[in-house]
Amino acid sequence: MTAERLKEMNPFATVTTRKDLSLLENTYSAVVSGFTSFEEAISLNKLCREIKTPFYLLSCSGLFGFFFIDVGPSLTFSYSKKATGTEESETITTSQPFEEYLS
Repeated sequence: MTAERLKEMNPFATVTTRKDLSLLENTYSAVVSGFTSFEEAISLNKLCREIKTPFYLLSCSGLFGFFFIDVGPSLTFSYSKKATGTEESETITTSQPFEEYLS
């Protein structure tokens, strides 16, 4: 369900699903996990940090929702400024693992 919705939101993105996390490699630009237990989310987040892949966690219950993003120890991204036509990049270095938010 989540993969289908993500494909609808961005038809230009490639969305794949995995149940066996041991096969996860550093070939993905991001990992999105939905509706897993906190224990599973902690394990997946640790794995994503090891392979330096951003981790997105989402869950909801009734009217309440929860969303967590961990870009790893640091994430550098580039973008173009239309007004000047120049390419710039920035680095985010303040991300913390999911486990630290639960303690």
